[in-house]
Amino acid sequence: MSPEEAMDMWRAFVPGMATFAIANFVVSIIIWFTAVVAFSMVISMVAAYLEGKEMSLSEAFNSISGYLLILVIASAAITVLKYVGICTLCILTFIMWVFFALVKQGIILDKLGLGDSFSKSWNVAKNNFFDIFLILLLFFVIKIVLGIIPVAGDSLGYLVDAFSVAAVTIFYIDRRG
Repeated sequence: MSPEEAMDMWRAFVPGMATFAIANFVVSIIIWFTAVVAFSMVISMVAAYLEGKEMSLSEAFNSISGYLLILVIASAAITVLKYVGICTLCILTFIMWVFFALVKQGIILDKLGLGDSFSKSWNVAKNNFFDIFLILLLFFVIKIVLGIIPVAGDSLGYLVDAFSVAAVTIFYIDRRG
């Protein structure tokens, strides 16, 4: 296949993918909105039940219908805040991973105690943060890609971990000061 033929196939493929993405987005929004309404109705129905009253679905809907706009806004805000929180947590976790990636090397190679090995790892990472970050990120991405492989992915992941430890150890020996 020539590069021109490949590009022609790609050009034919892209509009279909865009249509699918837009349709998927619209369906996701509809499902999300339906869930907001349904969960809000559950709140009303549970409160009625606890007060000893019966409530039909239409009564539950009527009890929340005046609040739909604010419920949608609140739900959207909560969703955004959850994702921001998850992303923040992931970023902080990765930062801590970088700062404490060299603790075991300090214990084994420099015969440091627990506190001193954490301190040494912190200090080496503080001066070499971006280098350690790239090493860990590289092996992390490789491990994720290999994890897609059925059955062998986990085993290959442990092999990647071993190479990651070796790379970080070489880095530690070079930069420990």
